[in-house]
Amino acid sequence: MANEEQLSILKQGVHVWNKWREENSLDIDLKGADLRRINLTGANLCKVDLSRAILIETNLHGANLSEATLSLA
Repeated sequence: MANEEQLSILKQGVHVWNKWREENSLDIDLKGADLRRINLTGANLCKVDLSRAILIETNLHGANLSEATLSLA
């Protein structure tokens, strides 16, 4: 299950998320998160666990997905 605090930060927008990621080197757990129709253009999702996340109509253009886990997303 997704970390609700981290999910809340992501839903505040890519700018807020990327700034928070620069300041925090935590493990990011967004397993099973409902991210449908969210604009994540340019988001730093490096090493994020997105297993089973719902990504229907999610804009990931230019997002950094290196080493992200996308199993069954």
